[in-house]
Amino acid sequence: MVAYIAQVPIHLLFAPHVLKVDNVKDCDLYYIPTSKNAEELVERARKTGLFRNVYMLPNISLEYPITLKQGVDISLRRFDVRRIMKGKRYDTVYYNSDGWLLNSIVFSSLNNKNSRNIFVENGINPYFIPYETKQWYLRLFINLSFMTCMDGRFIDSRYLFEPSLLRVSQKGKIVRLAKLDRNDDDLRNNVNHIFGYDSRLDSFEDKEIIIMEQGPRKEPIDMYGIWEKVSHIIPMDKAIVKSHPRQKKGNLSGLGYDIFDRYVTPWEVISLNQDMGNKTIMSIFSTACIYPKILYDDEPRVILLYKLIGFDYTFFGEEMLSFVESVRELYRDKDRFFVPESWDELRTYCNNHFE
Repeated sequence: MVAYIAQVPIHLLFAPHVLKVDNVKDCDLYYIPTSKNAEELVERARKTGLFRNVYMLPNISLEYPITLKQGVDISLRRFDVRRIMKGKRYDTVYYNSDGWLLNSIVFSSLNNKNSRNIFVENGINPYFIPYETKQWYLRLFINLSFMTCMDGRFIDSRYLFEPSLLRVSQKGKIVRLAKLDRNDDDLRNNVNHIFGYDSRLDSFEDKEIIIMEQGPRKEPIDMYGIWEKVSHIIPMDKAIVKSHPRQKKGNLSGLGYDIFDRYVTPWEVISLNQDMGNKTIMSIFSTACIYPKILYDDEPRVILLYKLIGFDYTFFGEEMLSFVESVRELYRDKDRFFVPESWDELRTYCNNHFE
């Protein structure tokens, strides 16, 4: 018996892939409702028939800034988790989260504490942030709540799509996870069903440049001003904006860009349905730009504008910046991964590559 713990919508893409790679036939899916459409996603996941059971857990995800009240509320929800998981015994549990509190609640709710625990890639942070790097008070809080702190001692394996990018030591055996295969009709059809995605509505076919609009940030980045300058450099008829899923609406509509309407669809689901190798993906600093290479081994042209924001960009983090550079080094054609140092450099590059 196997359990898969999914924390955010994109994990509902990873779960079918992982279970197919590992030839798992009997799995219960547990989804944590961090998204507004959680009930819809869960119901669609049930209808695929991929899982023996699909359960909705209470929201046990910490969100920053962390407060004591939030921690206490989540800790109390562990009793609901225990109730839902009561009587179920799993030999293997897949975790798609690197959160100590969440993982500790799940682990402490398991009947079989000797289960094999597999951590599945959860974004890019595990590549450069050790799982053990947590606030000391979080361990204390978990222990005082009479739970076992699920630190690295309990991790048997960690699945990564691109282990060569791993920059820090992580607990558990490192296993290369097979790339996602667009030719796998079963995977694509099941994922599209879960997300209600209709590839016939894809508006990227006639677009060469996809602008990934940055999500909300606390830094004073002049998003509008930057993309206003870009609008005078690139061929606008070939460009389209995909707003960030956490935005209620995009902020660039006043600049004349075409806007992708179904922006709440995860980028990874969209790219599963369309080869991005012949596209250009632009952003200030969005990790969505580097994921086609990691997930599919695609090499879309990538243009990152973080050096043009007008002030010190190192707040993105040295580890993150170094990681992005290491993704560039994986490119067979290095010219397709460009980080301009100035607006003149960007203008020259675009003149050379766009008609």
